[in-house]
Amino acid sequence: MGLRLNFHPFIIPLRTQRGIGTLKCHHQFHLNARAAVFTPFNHNQTQDLSIYQYHLPHNIYRHASTKSASKHKPKLSKPPPSVPTKTTRPHVSGAQPILPPLSKLNPPTDTYAPEIVVPPRKPGQNRFSYWFASGKAYLSFYKMGISRMRQTAKHAKQLRAKQRENRLTRAEFQVVRRSRKDMMKIIPFGALLLLLGEWVPIIALWITPIVPEVCRIPGQVRKELGKLERRRRDRERKLAIDAANLVARDRRPGIGQATHSLQPPYTYLNEETLKGLDLYGLLTVSTGLDAHSKVWDWLFMTPPKSMLRWNVSRKLEYLRKDDELIARCGGWQGLNNKEVERACVERGIYVLGKSEGESRRDLAGWFTSSSK
Repeated sequence: MGLRLNFHPFIIPLRTQRGIGTLKCHHQFHLNARAAVFTPFNHNQTQDLSIYQYHLPHNIYRHASTKSASKHKPKLSKPPPSVPTKTTRPHVSGAQPILPPLSKLNPPTDTYAPEIVVPPRKPGQNRFSYWFASGKAYLSFYKMGISRMRQTAKHAKQLRAKQRENRLTRAEFQVVRRSRKDMMKIIPFGALLLLLGEWVPIIALWITPIVPEVCRIPGQVRKELGKLERRRRDRERKLAIDAANLVARDRRPGIGQATHSLQPPYTYLNEETLKGLDLYGLLTVSTGLDAHSKVWDWLFMTPPKSMLRWNVSRKLEYLRKDDELIARCGGWQGLNNKEVERACVERGIYVLGKSEGESRRDLAGWFTSSSK
């Protein structure tokens, strides 16, 4: 059903400008129009649509009136000429920041290894071709890792001035520390990458000590973590077996019994306390914090007491500093999942086979005990 407009019988459409000047209204027609204007009109009496319901422009439809009304009609003026406006684009700098904005607690993502995407093996693809395609994906991963390491090194160089003034946040402190450790490995790993190229992943699992942290694949990280926890358990078992012999080798009156009560966290041990510990006490702390090198395990030897004291002192100094910065920059509750796992490993807390919630509870126990 088509739309039909029902015009009021005493409302006439406005014609063009040429026809308006020649319009002559009859006197009787004018009287009827005046009566129609002041007579109420009910639009609801008909189902036909009225022009009033559509709010058509008033300069198109007008009531019939006298000549004076037609003389004082509004003149149609031309719109002003459009002037093109100048649009200014916002200035976009092409320079990219070295690192994303740092939080005070968690280091930026560039301090971690990038994600690696290995293409799946296609149907009918031979083994050599698949290995080569996977090697190219690993090569791209290593290049991205080296790029991140260089960016982190640039940022760490800028932060070392603040480090001398002791004004670093926990995130900045970790950036400087991790960058220093990775840059020590860039030369041997870079040379190996130039020589082998796509075939580096074949031997990557056996050269983890010279691979920078930002270039380690996930399987490599888990394997290294498993080795660390197995070595710690072996040391604890060996320490329990050799406890009597170790105490007898360095027996000192009034000291041997006190060392048996050593429990983590060990951050309450100061330099004077460490000097008073016997060989068994130092080895207990060093085993719990993984402070001495695994070379001594390969040689089946107990590290000298002076070396144990130096290693334990350095590790405790770092942990006290990190604990202080974590507390000052928001608390351990604000650590992300990667930092929670890392903090647990550095403090001798087992993480393999545990959920993130369990690791957080163990880390909370460390900070609760150290604050007492």
